[in-house]
Amino acid sequence: MQPPEDCARNPWASAALNITQLELMRAMRSCGSDRVTGLSLPGASASRTRPRCRPFKRSVVGDGLVIEQLPSFAMGPVQVLTQVWSLTRRLLGRWPDGRPDAILVANALSRFVSPALLAGWWYGIPVATIVADLTGVQPGQPPVRRFRNWLQTVMTRLSPGTIVFSPHTATEFRRGKPSIRMIPPPASYLLELLQPPPEPAAHATYFAGSLSESTGVDLLLDAIPFVKDTTLQFWFSGRGPLEDRLKQQAATDPRIRFFGFVSEEQYSDMLQLATVLVNPRPSRLLENRYNFPSKLMEYMAAGRPIISTATSDVAEHYGDAVVVLDDETPEGLARCIERVVAAPAEDRSALGARARGAVEGVTWRTEAEKVLAFIETLRRGSRNP
Repeated sequence: MQPPEDCARNPWASAALNITQLELMRAMRSCGSDRVTGLSLPGASASRTRPRCRPFKRSVVGDGLVIEQLPSFAMGPVQVLTQVWSLTRRLLGRWPDGRPDAILVANALSRFVSPALLAGWWYGIPVATIVADLTGVQPGQPPVRRFRNWLQTVMTRLSPGTIVFSPHTATEFRRGKPSIRMIPPPASYLLELLQPPPEPAAHATYFAGSLSESTGVDLLLDAIPFVKDTTLQFWFSGRGPLEDRLKQQAATDPRIRFFGFVSEEQYSDMLQLATVLVNPRPSRLLENRYNFPSKLMEYMAAGRPIISTATSDVAEHYGDAVVVLDDETPEGLARCIERVVAAPAEDRSALGARARGAVEGVTWRTEAEKVLAFIETLRRGSRNP
């Protein structure tokens, strides 16, 4: 995790994941935790990032809330080694504010989980891994990637407790070990939005998030030429590896508008201005089976109609609040967009209201209370093996 201003300047950072971690930290503090300290090793491309040497940086982001960026060196395997060393040294070293009562790991990568498991054993305190996404080993992957993904599944199995976003992670990798499902609520400012009027201000579809194959940006771009409505705009915001392709297609199709990385205010405005919001994550990708799209919760808070694939457990939990895309082809997505856009305003408004109702009452405080209760069960379990 990073302070919001640092995340906005880091092109390799996930804004959604950063918000998730910061919101959870704040909620745990509001639930009575004396201090919540985040130990951060910001992700970056080891071959392109500058500067290569990342020094220690301590940021106070709130009362009792601290983020410590641990030192690392971004250059190939050296990056991994320095991250492991920095995290191990920090967890097993001196704690000026007192030893932690529990350790939460927000990433199932072995470089983060292994030092945490060692520290948990050394201190005799509970450790839980938040598994927001999990790729798993797949045929055809390069050997190094297969090994890395296998290590992720091993860390998920070894962790004393897991907090999962998708129940498939618990049923297929935990084998009955302690686990809870956390629902990633929308950011606090999105929960304060009012239900928008039935008629949208703009005749547009909107996609926000990482511009990558896993989020379905290529599927949406392939679908646009099949949409016959020449007045319908297609809005995109975010950043990622498919940004160049998006810009190239936007140069030849005036209906496509790319806004880049937008502020919170711009994002919330665009969510409510658009006619329909699109979550096109391909369900065929194994990683999407174990990765609940937290962006979907933000879409629902906006109160606009949503088209979503049946990725993770979306259809099971939110099938009556979103339009589930059955035909995940460019033609199928185009037809679905045209059908939703052409629906009567009152029908679209009712669908948006159901989506908003599905997230009302799900806050970071309710999820933090759930996490803290889970940690307490892990603590009691370690005392009574």
